Formats: sequence, C-alpha cells, structure tokens
Amino acid sequence: MRASTDRISALGRMPAPDLAALLSRVPDLASQLGLTDVSGGATSDVGLTDLGILLASPRGILSVIRSLNRLERQLLIMAALHDGAVSREQVIAEAPDTPELDHAASALALLTLAYPADSEGAWLVLRPGVTRHVPLPGIRIYSALANLASADLDMLLQRLGAIDIPYRHEDRRRLVGRLLRQPDVARDLHESLEPEAARIIDLLVEHGDQRIADLGLPPFDPWDRRGGPLHQLVQSGMAGVDLNKQRAFSWLDLRIGLRGSLFDDWPTGPPAVRPEPLQDTGAATPSVLRRLHQLLELWGKEPAAALASGGIGVRVMRGTAKAFGMDVGAVGMLVSLAIDLGLLGQTEEADAWGPTAAAATLDQETTGTQWAQLVAAWQHATTIDERAGLPTRWNGDAVWPAQDANRAAVLRVLTSLDPGVGVPPEVLGELCAWHYPESLGVEGATAMVQALRLLGLVPAAGPVGLTTLGRTLLTSGPTQVDRQLGIAAEHVIVQADHSVVAPPNLAPGIARQLASVAVLESEAGAQIWRITSERIAEAMAAGRSRDELVTFLTETSQVPVPPNVVVTIDDAAARHGRLRAGVVGSYLRCEDPVDMTGAAAVSGAKLRVLSPTVAVSPLSREKLIGALRARGLLAVAEDGDGLTIPPRRVVTEPLEWVDQPDLDLVHTPDGLAIAERLLASSSSTAASSTARPISPPDAR
Repeated sequence: MRASTDRISALGRMPAPDLAALLSRVPDLASQLGLTDVSGGATSDVGLTDLGILLASPRGILSVIRSLNRLERQLLIMAALHDGAVSREQVIAEAPDTPELDHAASALALLTLAYPADSEGAWLVLRPGVTRHVPLPGIRIYSALANLASADLDMLLQRLGAIDIPYRHEDRRRLVGRLLRQPDVARDLHESLEPEAARIIDLLVEHGDQRIADLGLPPFDPWDRRGGPLHQLVQSGMAGVDLNKQRAFSWLDLRIGLRGSLFDDWPTGPPAVRPEPLQDTGAATPSVLRRLHQLLELWGKEPAAALASGGIGVRVMRGTAKAFGMDVGAVGMLVSLAIDLGLLGQTEEADAWGPTAAAATLDQETTGTQWAQLVAAWQHATTIDERAGLPTRWNGDAVWPAQDANRAAVLRVLTSLDPGVGVPPEVLGELCAWHYPESLGVEGATAMVQALRLLGLVPAAGPVGLTTLGRTLLTSGPTQVDRQLGIAAEHVIVQADHSVVAPPNLAPGIARQLASVAVLESEAGAQIWRITSERIAEAMAAGRSRDELVTFLTETSQVPVPPNVVVTIDDAAARHGRLRAGVVGSYLRCEDPVDMTGAAAVSGAKLRVLSPTVAVSPLSREKLIGALRARGLLAVAEDGDGLTIPPRRVVTEPLEWVDQPDLDLVHTPDGLAIAERLLASSSSTAASSTARPISPPDAR
C-alpha cells in the first residue's frame, strides 16, 4: 500500500513533459493499462492512480527495469546491493566520475525507481518495493543468514573482524555482507585458506557455480564432522551449497571484495557508431507480401504434406524454398506466420496443409494492412526463436522464453536511428546490448537481422536500418503506408532481351502473375524480372494456356511485347504435354467381384477398375471411403501390410483475419498527449490528496 501511495504521489507532482517521457520510455505501461487505442489516444477511464498502482506492482517494476540501459542498470544494481541507498562517493569509488552518472540517477528517479536527489546528501535511494526485483549478478549472503542462530552469526562476525556488533539480527546480516565486500577483509580470508580450499574458491569466483562432483569432491554433507575444503569455505562465509542440486557457489559479496569492484567496467555512454547510408528502395511494395501470396497459391494447388504428428517437415520446406529461390529458414518463418494469422490450416483429413477460407479474403485488405499483420504476427510469434536461426520445420511447439519483448526492443533501437542510415549487424547488437541489457545481448540482436530483412523492415543487404516504408509502418501505421505507396502500378515494360522492368509499387496481383513466367533478378529501386522458358513451362503445367500468358503480357506491358518473347512462349507451348504422368491417390480391393461392381457404380468415388477385385482412384483414401460410405458401402482403411486402421479426422479451424493490426510500435503513443489527458482526468481533490511528498529513507 505504501509503495502504491508513494508512486501516486510522485506522479501527482510530475510535470506533463516528465510524465510523457516516462510513458515514452516504457511503452509497456501504456499497453498494460490500455492507455492507447489504434489512433494513439488515451482512454478516459484510466487515471494517475491506476498508473501509480501499476508502477508499484511487480509487473510494472519489472517492465521499467527492462527499459534501463546498461549504465542505469548497473547503478540500480549497486543501489540494491547497498540495501536500497547509495551515495555518489560509494559509486565513484569504482565507477568513472562523469556527468553520465548523474544523468543515470536522474533517469531512475524519472522512472519512479528512485527518489530525486536532495540537498541533504541522499543521492540515490530506491523507492519501496524496488530492491527485491533488482536482478543481482549473484546471490547475496544476507538472505542466506536469515535462519542462522544469533550465536553462530556472532562467531561469523568475529571471524570477519567485526568490532561493534549491532543488536538487531537484520543489521548483523547486513554487516556480514558489508565486511565481505571490503577488499582487505576478503583478501585476509583468502590468505587464511588451505591450498585446496583456495583453489575451489578461485574457481567459483572466476567461473560461477559448479557441480561439487566437477570440483573433485564427494557429495556435500553439512553434518559431516570430518569437514573438508568446502566445509571450510561455508563456515567462513565465503561459499554456499545447494544441497538438492549439489552445486557450490561463492557469495556475491565475497566476489566483489576479491575483485575490488561490483562490475568489471562502467560504461559512460552508448557505443560510438558511424551510420552508413541505407540501400533503401523507397516506396516499394514489400517483397514479403509477394512471397506470401506465392506460398498460398503454391500450397493451394498442391497442399503440403503433413507429418504424422501434424506438423510440417524439413523436406516440404526445402521443396518450397527451391521453388521460390529462397532460403529454407525464410520459408519456414513465412509458413509459421501464415499459420499464426490463420491463412494456412490443415485439411479435414489432417494429412496436408493448405490455404484456409481467410486466405481467400486476403486480397481485400490493403497492402499496408497485410504488411502490418505480418510484422505483428512476427513480433508476437511464440514458435520462432531467431537465436537458433529461422525455422526449417513447423511443429507448433512454443518457445520459452518468448521473444516478443526482445523483438520490440530491437525495433525501438532501429527507430531511434536517424532516417536513411543504418549500422552493421554487429554494431546493432552492441547498441541493443547497451539500451536493453536486461533483454538483449549482442548475439540476441544480430540473430534477428535475418527476420527483419525478410519482412522488409530493413534493406535486404548492407547496413541495418529502417527503410522509409518500414519507419512509416512503425511510427504512423498501415494507413500512412498505403498513402506513401500511392496507387499500385499495374503496368510493366517487356523488353526484347526477355527482361521486364516494373515499378517498385507494382500491384501484388500483377507481381504474382509475373512471377509465374519470370524470375525476379533485382528490386533495388525498379524491379527487374527475366522471362524464362522454365517459368513458362511451370505456368503451363499449372494450367495456364499459351493464349493466357500472351494476353497477360500484352495487356500489362506499356510497349508492344517483342516477337521473340512470343516465340519463346510458343516454343514452350509446343513442348508442353508430350510427356504425361498420372497419380493414383488410393486403391480399393475386395474378395467378391460383385462388391467391386457396386463400388465402381459410385460416381463420387472416381474408381477405375483394373481387375475384377482391384480398382484405383485419384481420391485420397479417406475421401474414397467417405464417398463409398455415403452410398451405404462400408469400406475400411488398411495400411501397407493389409491391417485395418481406424480413420483419423482432425479439423483445424482457421483464425479470423484481424481487421486492425496489433503492433506495439504501430501508432507510437504520443506521450505528451497521453500525459496531458491523464493529468486533466485527475481531479484537483484527488491530486491534492495524493500529491503529499513521502520522504525517502535515510541513505545508509
């Protein structure tokens, strides 16, 4: 209760620009309270009291901590290690004395994690409820001593050289930690150890916790009177043991004392970067949408075979990737997003994957909306973990921990870069590690670059930075994307060298049809396609005639189609159909020819009799059985060995196509507008009752 009142009081005294900065710095707060709608406005039924309660809750505190940069995070950890209050002198004892330290302390106060510095020397004091949620880089001895008897605690303090032993048990435990953090005390303890105990503590300090067996020691028994090197470390307050897991570790306090500092280094600011110009295609329709439509069209004609478990295997992904000329991981990610959006689903027999009813209405959505849905599906995807590479299969298993917060962090870092410039992938990783050390490291950020390139948010090659269209999507939303794209172009230029020049905003439908007869060679600015005999043959194999292809090129090209291009189509048409192949989907066998005669009379079964007791059908086994049973013929399924198997019917309902994108960074909240509405919605009575200052506790 005190923590909530404290936060409400702080918000009541906060100017609108500071409140706006808080909401902009931690956008999770606005989304958790429903403060923003699709237009970026604030709801009228949420006030400062609700925001204050959230900021005091574990969920709110953790959201704020995740928004801290590396320097702010280290400063917060140091304050928590000193029981919630640290002076500037204590910090600069190991950190560089720079103005950035004061800026970081002010940021912690702005984010309501700490009190503002006052003139009485309280430089950084954490607010109630914060200390317990700070992620310390180790285990403090303070909590482990809670159940230690007072007499044993006194003996430990005497071994550490304590002179004035406090009366309260809690203060004694704090004193143990402070003594261990003193370099002279830690060194004296280390020098008093036997060689084997010194070897063990050096390993624990340098490499973290270890299995006791890996240390070359027998299982640890605290009641073993024979003792040993690990017992010596535990009794001297230098190490602890997890009895259940049989793992030994050094206390964080001791590590600080032996190393002489809490952190190996203290950064003074973000890494220096040299932005490079982007290879931006301008207002070009994202190629990922064309790939999505190609995928739906391909699997619509020939559904992808499902695994026995219901997933999609590597072989199917590789075949699709080869047909598209894409990386198999890119196809796997596109398939995963299409499934999440309900555009792909299993057939009734659960033996294949194909487009759902929602896919048929996809073209009714604008280009901006389709793209925003794909980006939103990626940001919230639970089956993709870019740290392990893009998926090469799909089994529906959720990834833990979920990567949505990390993806949002990368997008925010990209949004902070100046328009039109980018940085190398490794530099992007360093920036993310600085701005969001709680969520991302260098590897975690660079692993997402491949997904960003596939989605078209960053260029397909070169420096990593938001494209013009990508920045528009993340800051203004899909409607503005459609305005920037303008009216989609529906005409191309077919040239005598079989190349096709298309504008960057080529309509997705035209691009889809063009992809059936040509290969995309370049999309840096204008799109360059190349008509090939292989593509024409594939289009004819898919059911398109020679006249259809010539008519499409004639109606789409702004100039007459060169005669040699028509000759290429005619040559492919002349070769088409010379070789023929058929498919048998299932067979039917029986003992009595009379039964076969009755089954062959069922037109829906599409049976072709090969012998009096054997017939074949292009239908799948389940569909054949269904057609016969509809006419009263009770056929059963059998496996390759002739054993009867029960039918398996699983139906996956397609998800509804969402009308409004739910993308965290689409329509970036206007922090100042929301802050002014929140302050205006709080009545003067409420403000006067909650704005009474709460004095911070004295700095220890």
